[in-house]
Amino acid sequence: NPDEGSIMGQSQPVLVSGLKYKRVVELLPAVTHSTKSEAGNGELQRVENRTDISLTGKVGLTSDLTMDATYNPDFSQVEADAGQVDVNLRYELFFPEKRPFFQEGSDLWRFGGAYEDAPLAMVVHTRKIIDPVYGFKLTGKVSPKDTIAAVYARDNLPDDTVDEHPAFTIVRYKHALKGDSFVGGFYTARDYGRGYNRVAGADGRIRLSGTSVFDFHLFGSFTRGQGDDPVSGDHTLSLKYSFSNRKWAVEAGYQDISENFRIDTGFLTRTGVRRLSGLVLYQMYPKSKFFQKIDTFYWGYHIYDTAYEMFESLNLFIIRFNLPRSTEVRFEGFLGNEVYVGERFKRNGFGVRSQSQIFKELFFHLFYRRLGSIYYDPDSPLQGTGNTASGALMFQPMDKLSFVLSLTYVDFFLDSTGEKLYDYTLFRSRNTFQINKYLFLRAIFEYNFFRERLTADLLASFTYIPGTVIHFGYGSAYQRLDWDGTNYIESDRFLETKRGFFFKVSYLWRF
Repeated sequence: NPDEGSIMGQSQPVLVSGLKYKRVVELLPAVTHSTKSEAGNGELQRVENRTDISLTGKVGLTSDLTMDATYNPDFSQVEADAGQVDVNLRYELFFPEKRPFFQEGSDLWRFGGAYEDAPLAMVVHTRKIIDPVYGFKLTGKVSPKDTIAAVYARDNLPDDTVDEHPAFTIVRYKHALKGDSFVGGFYTARDYGRGYNRVAGADGRIRLSGTSVFDFHLFGSFTRGQGDDPVSGDHTLSLKYSFSNRKWAVEAGYQDISENFRIDTGFLTRTGVRRLSGLVLYQMYPKSKFFQKIDTFYWGYHIYDTAYEMFESLNLFIIRFNLPRSTEVRFEGFLGNEVYVGERFKRNGFGVRSQSQIFKELFFHLFYRRLGSIYYDPDSPLQGTGNTASGALMFQPMDKLSFVLSLTYVDFFLDSTGEKLYDYTLFRSRNTFQINKYLFLRAIFEYNFFRERLTADLLASFTYIPGTVIHFGYGSAYQRLDWDGTNYIESDRFLETKRGFFFKVSYLWRF
């Protein structure tokens, strides 16, 4: 019943008994040969030619608890990250986890008290483990109501001057209550040389009724540097109330992230904030074949910056139309400001987005925003206006063949003079052909207009069963450069500056 809120809150448990358990034991050895070449003295020169052996194993300790281990894992076949705009950033870019060893069971890292667009986006972001030498993972239930997830990994950072092999330790515990309620906790640590960062705390979700939920978390961080400095400690607190039924959705919350809070295993964009946030959504269902649903809502937050003792806010007003063929049209209005290095900047503007499944074979998505923007120079920040636009076209003429084209554009104009400081454009084409149930081909091309760089990544993959695979991969990068006999100079022609190839074979043994 939509008027009674969540589906989970209305569900009933189903118990199945008499199942036979067979212990799972798997070994997955793999061999990878790779070569890399880079431009030097006017020609491509081989800089790497290596063969690596890796081993991954899995043991079912019980029917609900699994131990995984890996040594020297190789993820060459994993799709490279899509390009992102990497200029004028206030905080680091976010890249999603794609590596199978870390993806499995990653839903257990979700935590209570999380918000959309909140500074603390993730307590555990395994992409912080760059190139693990080895790792262990324990996931599953230790009792019908108790779930655990744990990871230990040793990283490999050959150019790090502090510690080439920092250690990561992550432990997650959840105790299920009635329905989808739970209480739990985290412990995370990154140890590097004489220093460390450790975070511990509790989180939970309490379902108050079929339509309302209370979420929370409270974490403390403890950090020591390489010298004799004392350990610094700080905290993050989040409280959140949510209500939803067929017509209404309401959220209200409070976050407090202290200035010295640090979490090396997670993704944190900002500290030193006290944040009130809220959402009010009203959903209408017209008796119309064209307008299937109309949403109007307000979403916003109000921040007190404790470092500069200044207030900022963002208010977003939206009307959204849901139409036939999975079509959505959304109009946005922004009213707000942002505090940066002790100054307040305007963030007013508007936006529009749309998407539709035009035909069974064709889907598109369009997005545009024009907002007051900041040039994030800590010594001399500037007020400006920026345009952000993106679009994607997905074409699947048959089940086995798909094409995805995407375009991203961002610019920045100074308000004081109207001068354009930069514009940044990315184009990407992802093409996949599933020849049969065993063999697929993938080709990805990306052009960065700002960097004047073209990349091509090709993959042929044969999968007999999951784990027993053969991969062939080739990658190349080109830039608008030329060699004048002494130096590389700008040119209208493309010069290949990088080239790579890998061959990987693995075989899954089940015992």
